[in-house]
Amino acid sequence: MAFSTITGGRDAGPFIVWRYSPCPFFRPKTPTAYLLIGIAIGAVCGACVAGANQPHMQAALNSLQAARAELVQAAPDKGGYRARAITRTEEAINETERGIRYAGD
Repeated sequence: MAFSTITGGRDAGPFIVWRYSPCPFFRPKTPTAYLLIGIAIGAVCGACVAGANQPHMQAALNSLQAARAELVQAAPDKGGYRARAITRTEEAINETERGIRYAGD
């Protein structure tokens, strides 16, 4: 919790009035800040709704991301096949994400 005086640090005489500030570290000051916050919240909510309606696509996406992580950790000398597998796995991840977004529209 944070408290601050209404006078802003000036001498208020014998009476000091305190006000409660629930979030002193972040106070949007411009309409642009509110717009950006709204867009971010909307994007997160939209992604959650789209993902919730596509359980099989979401499971496939999780599996592809796990496969990519394993490929990245594998030894690099595989005759170029590892690099191609990583590239194609990333393409599959992108296509799956596009499919989930398309179904959410």
